[in-house]
Amino acid sequence: MLRVQKVTTDVSLHATQPMLFKPVTVMARLGLLTKLGPYVATRRGRVRQVLAIGYQHPGRLPNDVVDAYSDPVLGTPDSARALARIIRALSSDDLAAVRTRLATLTAPTLIVWGTGDHLFFKTKWAHRLADLIPATVAAHTIDGARMHFPDEHAEQFIPLLRQHWATHPE
Repeated sequence: MLRVQKVTTDVSLHATQPMLFKPVTVMARLGLLTKLGPYVATRRGRVRQVLAIGYQHPGRLPNDVVDAYSDPVLGTPDSARALARIIRALSSDDLAAVRTRLATLTAPTLIVWGTGDHLFFKTKWAHRLADLIPATVAAHTIDGARMHFPDEHAEQFIPLLRQHWATHPE
């Protein structure tokens, strides 16, 4: 029997790479990410600068959270190489391929989106995603929040999630 599990995920239907991310892609293609990754991972200040892409207030993150982001993906040459491989493999073709599957999604879907991410996930994508998924039951925005808003805006996010789960327990 196939069971649908409750899943929280980030989905982007962004068709092109943001300009500010292109240097990271170039570094990955040139092998520089593999070489510089372990060095960057030991520099929490630099990691916080990178995390500013997804956090409104990266300076408020505890050191263990910063390390939890950097160590697994940049902490060793092997992990930095794996991240570079993922970045090099990113393709808008993958995102286009998932559109047809999202359009047939029948699980009750809650969309919660931050309005503060102007690099990757502009608010217009929340509306496009809601229009695409026929089972969308609600779409909410959290003012000023960025990609990793569940960490910084848990007090707004968790009630929405709990209400959704209570309303749609299947």
